[in-house]
Amino acid sequence: MNNLIRKASRRYRQVLMIGDFNYKDIDWKNETTRNLPGSCTHDFLESIRDSFLYQHVTKATRFRHNQMPSTLDLLFTKEEELITSIELLDPLGKSDHLSMVFTLNIYCARNPKSEPPRYSYYKGDYVKMRDDMARFNWDSLQPSDALETWEDVLSLITNSVKRHIPLSKPHSRPKKIWFTSDVITSLKLKRKAWNKYKRNMTNLNYEDYHIARNNATKVQRNAHRHYEKQVADDIKTNTKNFWRYVKSKTQKDRHCYFRKRRWYNSNRQ
Repeated sequence: MNNLIRKASRRYRQVLMIGDFNYKDIDWKNETTRNLPGSCTHDFLESIRDSFLYQHVTKATRFRHNQMPSTLDLLFTKEEELITSIELLDPLGKSDHLSMVFTLNIYCARNPKSEPPRYSYYKGDYVKMRDDMARFNWDSLQPSDALETWEDVLSLITNSVKRHIPLSKPHSRPKKIWFTSDVITSLKLKRKAWNKYKRNMTNLNYEDYHIARNNATKVQRNAHRHYEKQVADDIKTNTKNFWRYVKSKTQKDRHCYFRKRRWYNSNRQ
Protein backbone atom coordinates (compact mmCIF):
# COMPACT_ATOMS: atom_id res chain seq x y z
CA MET A 1 0.00 0.00 0.00
CA ASN A 2 2.85 2.38 0.77
CA ASN A 3 4.22 2.06 -2.76
CA LEU A 4 0.74 2.62 -4.19
CA ILE A 5 0.41 5.83 -2.18
CA ARG A 6 3.74 7.13 -3.51
CA LYS A 7 2.86 6.24 -7.11
CA ALA A 8 -0.57 7.88 -6.92
CA SER A 9 0.89 11.04 -5.43
CA ARG A 10 3.50 11.32 -8.19
CA ARG A 11 1.09 10.58 -11.01
CA TYR A 12 -2.02 12.59 -10.12
CA ARG A 13 -2.38 16.31 -9.48
CA GLN A 14 -5.18 15.78 -6.97
CA VAL A 15 -5.43 12.86 -4.55
CA LEU A 16 -8.10 12.05 -1.95
CA MET A 17 -7.64 8.99 0.23
CA ILE A 18 -10.03 7.99 3.02
CA GLY A 19 -10.56 4.88 5.09
CA ASP A 20 -10.04 2.95 8.31
CA PHE A 21 -6.26 2.57 8.30
CA ASN A 22 -6.02 1.13 11.85
CA TYR A 23 -2.79 2.96 12.76
CA LYS A 24 -3.64 4.02 16.30
CA ASP A 25 -0.01 4.67 17.32
CA ILE A 26 0.40 7.74 15.09
CA ASP A 27 0.05 11.21 16.59
CA TRP A 28 -1.38 13.12 13.63
CA LYS A 29 -1.16 16.52 15.30
CA ASN A 30 2.64 16.22 15.39
CA GLU A 31 2.97 13.52 12.68
CA THR A 32 5.05 11.29 14.93
CA THR A 33 4.94 7.70 16.12
CA ARG A 34 6.65 5.85 18.94
CA ASN A 35 7.08 2.76 16.75
CA LEU A 36 10.58 1.97 15.54
CA PRO A 37 11.77 2.27 11.90
CA GLY A 38 10.88 -0.87 9.95
CA SER A 39 7.50 -1.25 11.60
CA CYS A 40 4.29 -1.05 9.55
CA THR A 41 3.21 2.12 11.36
CA HIS A 42 6.55 3.89 10.81
CA ASP A 43 6.72 2.88 7.13
CA PHE A 44 3.18 4.11 6.53
CA LEU A 45 3.93 7.47 8.11
CA GLU A 46 7.09 7.76 5.98
CA SER A 47 5.09 7.07 2.80
CA ILE A 48 2.69 9.88 3.74
CA ARG A 49 5.61 12.25 4.32
CA ASP A 50 7.32 11.26 1.08
CA SER A 51 4.07 11.88 -0.83
CA PHE A 52 3.51 15.29 0.83
CA LEU A 53 -0.03 14.34 1.77
CA TYR A 54 -2.03 16.33 4.30
CA GLN A 55 -4.02 14.39 6.93
CA HIS A 56 -7.14 16.28 8.04
CA VAL A 57 -8.50 14.20 10.94
CA THR A 58 -6.93 15.01 14.31
CA LYS A 59 -9.66 13.88 16.72
CA ALA A 60 -10.54 10.36 17.80
CA THR A 61 -12.88 8.51 15.45
CA ARG A 62 -13.28 5.18 17.28
CA PHE A 63 -14.78 4.78 20.72
CA ARG A 64 -15.28 1.50 22.57
CA HIS A 65 -16.23 1.03 26.19
CA ASN A 66 -13.25 0.61 28.54
CA GLN A 67 -10.79 1.32 25.70
CA MET A 68 -8.77 4.39 24.85
CA PRO A 69 -10.33 6.42 21.97
CA SER A 70 -8.18 6.32 18.86
CA THR A 71 -7.88 8.06 15.49
CA LEU A 72 -8.26 5.26 12.93
CA ASP A 73 -10.40 6.83 10.18
CA LEU A 74 -8.13 9.12 8.19
CA LEU A 75 -8.59 11.60 5.33
CA PHE A 76 -5.63 12.51 3.11
CA THR A 77 -5.33 15.07 0.28
CA LYS A 78 -2.47 16.65 -1.63
CA GLU A 79 -3.75 20.15 -0.83
CA GLU A 80 -4.91 21.35 2.56
CA GLU A 81 -7.50 23.68 0.96
CA LEU A 82 -9.26 20.73 -0.69
CA ILE A 83 -11.09 20.02 2.59
CA THR A 84 -12.69 23.01 4.32
CA SER A 85 -14.69 21.41 7.13
CA ILE A 86 -15.01 18.07 8.92
CA GLU A 87 -17.80 16.97 11.25
CA LEU A 88 -17.64 13.81 13.33
CA LEU A 89 -21.15 12.52 14.03
CA ASP A 90 -22.57 9.63 16.04
CA PRO A 91 -21.93 6.08 14.79
CA LEU A 92 -24.33 4.19 12.56
CA GLY A 93 -26.03 1.17 14.05
CA LYS A 94 -23.72 -0.89 16.27
CA SER A 95 -20.52 0.53 14.78
CA ASP A 96 -17.89 1.91 17.16
CA HIS A 97 -16.59 4.29 14.48
CA LEU A 98 -17.92 7.80 14.19
CA SER A 99 -19.51 8.98 10.94
CA MET A 100 -17.59 11.67 9.09
CA VAL A 101 -19.06 14.50 7.03
CA PHE A 102 -16.68 16.81 5.19
CA THR A 103 -16.78 19.51 2.53
CA LEU A 104 -14.73 18.72 -0.56
CA ASN A 105 -13.67 21.48 -2.97
CA ILE A 106 -13.52 19.65 -6.28
CA TYR A 107 -11.51 21.20 -9.08
CA CYS A 108 -12.96 20.69 -12.53
CA ALA A 109 -11.62 21.70 -15.92
CA ARG A 110 -13.32 24.80 -17.24
CA ASN A 111 -13.84 24.93 -20.96
CA PRO A 112 -11.38 27.49 -22.31
CA LYS A 113 -12.48 30.14 -24.75
CA SER A 114 -12.48 28.41 -28.08
CA GLU A 115 -12.39 29.88 -31.52
CA PRO A 116 -15.75 30.39 -33.24
CA PRO A 117 -16.67 27.73 -35.81
CA ARG A 118 -15.46 28.35 -39.33
CA TYR A 119 -16.72 27.24 -42.70
CA SER A 120 -14.95 24.18 -44.07
CA TYR A 121 -14.88 25.30 -47.69
CA TYR A 122 -12.96 22.24 -48.83
CA LYS A 123 -15.94 20.09 -47.75
CA GLY A 124 -18.54 22.24 -49.52
CA ASP A 125 -21.10 20.95 -52.01
CA TYR A 126 -20.32 23.25 -54.94
CA VAL A 127 -22.61 21.39 -57.33
CA LYS A 128 -25.63 22.43 -55.28
CA MET A 129 -24.24 25.95 -54.98
CA ARG A 130 -24.07 26.17 -58.79
CA ASP A 131 -27.67 24.96 -58.92
CA ASP A 132 -28.64 27.81 -56.57
CA MET A 133 -26.95 30.29 -58.87
CA ALA A 134 -28.66 28.78 -61.95
CA ARG A 135 -32.12 28.90 -60.38
CA PHE A 136 -31.77 32.52 -59.38
CA ASN A 137 -33.65 35.01 -61.54
CA TRP A 138 -30.83 37.32 -62.57
CA ASP A 139 -33.21 39.45 -64.63
CA SER A 140 -34.87 40.56 -61.40
CA LEU A 141 -31.81 42.62 -60.44
CA GLN A 142 -32.05 46.37 -60.82
CA PRO A 143 -28.95 47.52 -62.70
CA SER A 144 -29.81 51.15 -61.94
CA ASP A 145 -29.16 50.68 -58.22
CA ALA A 146 -25.69 49.19 -57.78
CA LEU A 147 -25.92 49.01 -53.95
CA GLU A 148 -29.24 47.17 -53.96
CA THR A 149 -27.98 44.80 -56.66
CA TRP A 150 -24.86 44.01 -54.61
CA GLU A 151 -26.96 43.31 -51.48
CA ASP A 152 -29.16 40.88 -53.42
CA VAL A 153 -26.14 39.03 -54.84
CA LEU A 154 -24.46 38.96 -51.41
CA SER A 155 -27.61 37.58 -49.81
CA LEU A 156 -27.80 34.87 -52.48
CA ILE A 157 -24.18 33.80 -51.91
CA THR A 158 -24.45 33.95 -48.11
CA ASN A 159 -27.58 31.79 -47.99
CA SER A 160 -26.06 29.28 -50.39
CA VAL A 161 -22.90 29.06 -48.26
CA LYS A 162 -24.97 28.46 -45.11
CA ARG A 163 -26.85 25.62 -46.78
CA HIS A 164 -24.01 23.82 -48.52
CA ILE A 165 -20.77 24.61 -46.60
CA PRO A 166 -20.41 22.75 -43.27
CA LEU A 167 -19.07 24.42 -40.15
CA SER A 168 -15.93 23.11 -38.49
CA LYS A 169 -16.08 22.03 -34.85
CA PRO A 170 -14.23 24.44 -32.52
CA HIS A 171 -11.32 23.03 -30.56
CA SER A 172 -12.29 22.72 -26.90
CA ARG A 173 -8.91 21.64 -25.53
CA PRO A 174 -5.93 24.01 -25.58
CA LYS A 175 -2.81 22.82 -27.35
CA LYS A 176 0.10 21.92 -25.09
CA ILE A 177 2.94 24.40 -25.26
CA TRP A 178 5.44 21.75 -26.34
CA PHE A 179 3.31 20.58 -29.29
CA THR A 180 5.09 20.86 -32.62
CA SER A 181 3.85 20.50 -36.17
CA ASP A 182 5.18 16.93 -36.20
CA VAL A 183 3.13 16.10 -33.09
CA ILE A 184 -0.05 17.52 -34.59
CA THR A 185 0.54 15.66 -37.86
CA SER A 186 1.14 12.35 -36.06
CA LEU A 187 -2.06 12.78 -34.03
CA LYS A 188 -4.06 13.50 -37.18
CA LEU A 189 -2.65 10.39 -38.85
CA LYS A 190 -3.48 8.35 -35.75
CA ARG A 191 -7.07 9.64 -35.72
CA LYS A 192 -7.39 9.01 -39.45
CA ALA A 193 -6.14 5.44 -39.07
CA TRP A 194 -8.55 4.81 -36.18
CA ASN A 195 -11.53 6.11 -38.12
CA LYS A 196 -10.55 3.91 -41.05
CA TYR A 197 -10.37 0.88 -38.74
CA LYS A 198 -13.80 1.68 -37.24
CA ARG A 199 -15.34 1.76 -40.72
CA ASN A 200 -13.71 -1.51 -41.76
CA MET A 201 -12.38 -3.66 -38.90
CA THR A 202 -9.78 -5.71 -40.74
CA ASN A 203 -6.42 -6.92 -39.47
CA LEU A 204 -4.64 -4.73 -42.02
CA ASN A 205 -6.45 -1.57 -40.91
CA TYR A 206 -5.77 -2.36 -37.26
CA GLU A 207 -2.08 -2.88 -38.02
CA ASP A 208 -2.01 0.52 -39.73
CA TYR A 209 -3.65 2.08 -36.67
CA HIS A 210 -1.21 0.27 -34.37
CA ILE A 211 1.75 1.72 -36.28
CA ALA A 212 0.24 5.23 -36.34
CA ARG A 213 -0.54 5.07 -32.61
CA ASN A 214 2.98 3.98 -31.65
CA ASN A 215 4.49 6.62 -33.91
CA ALA A 216 2.31 9.36 -32.37
CA THR A 217 3.35 8.29 -28.88
CA LYS A 218 7.02 8.31 -29.85
CA VAL A 219 6.79 11.73 -31.52
CA GLN A 220 5.00 13.24 -28.50
CA ARG A 221 7.52 11.81 -26.05
CA ASN A 222 10.48 13.09 -28.06
CA ALA A 223 8.92 16.54 -28.50
CA HIS A 224 8.19 16.81 -24.79
CA ARG A 225 11.72 15.80 -23.82
CA HIS A 226 13.25 18.15 -26.38
CA TYR A 227 11.16 21.06 -25.10
CA GLU A 228 12.05 20.41 -21.47
CA LYS A 229 15.75 20.15 -22.37
CA GLN A 230 15.56 23.41 -24.28
CA VAL A 231 13.86 25.12 -21.33
CA ALA A 232 16.57 23.82 -18.98
CA ASP A 233 19.40 24.87 -21.30
CA ASP A 234 18.00 28.39 -21.76
CA ILE A 235 16.93 28.97 -18.17
CA LYS A 236 19.58 31.65 -17.56
CA THR A 237 18.85 33.59 -20.73
CA ASN A 238 15.13 32.96 -21.13
CA THR A 239 13.46 32.84 -17.73
CA LYS A 240 10.07 33.75 -19.21
CA ASN A 241 9.99 30.49 -21.12
CA PHE A 242 10.78 28.58 -17.92
CA TRP A 243 8.03 30.22 -15.88
CA ARG A 244 5.60 29.79 -18.77
CA TYR A 245 6.25 26.07 -18.64
CA VAL A 246 5.91 25.99 -14.85
CA LYS A 247 2.61 27.86 -15.08
CA SER A 248 1.28 25.40 -17.64
CA LYS A 249 1.94 22.56 -15.18
CA THR A 250 0.55 24.22 -12.06
CA GLN A 251 -1.91 26.91 -13.09
CA LYS A 252 -5.45 26.86 -11.74
CA ASP A 253 -6.86 29.82 -13.60
CA ARG A 254 -8.31 27.41 -16.16
CA HIS A 255 -10.05 25.53 -13.38
CA CYS A 256 -13.10 26.17 -11.28
CA TYR A 257 -14.16 24.37 -8.15
CA PHE A 258 -17.40 23.52 -6.46
CA ARG A 259 -18.07 22.38 -2.95
CA LYS A 260 -19.61 19.02 -2.30
CA ARG A 261 -20.62 17.50 0.99
CA ARG A 262 -19.40 13.94 1.36
CA TRP A 263 -20.41 11.42 4.02
CA TYR A 264 -18.21 8.57 5.16
CA ASN A 265 -18.53 5.73 7.59
CA SER A 266 -16.03 2.92 7.91
CA ASN A 267 -18.81 0.33 7.60
CA ARG A 268 -19.63 1.58 4.06
CA GLN A 269 -16.20 1.18 2.39
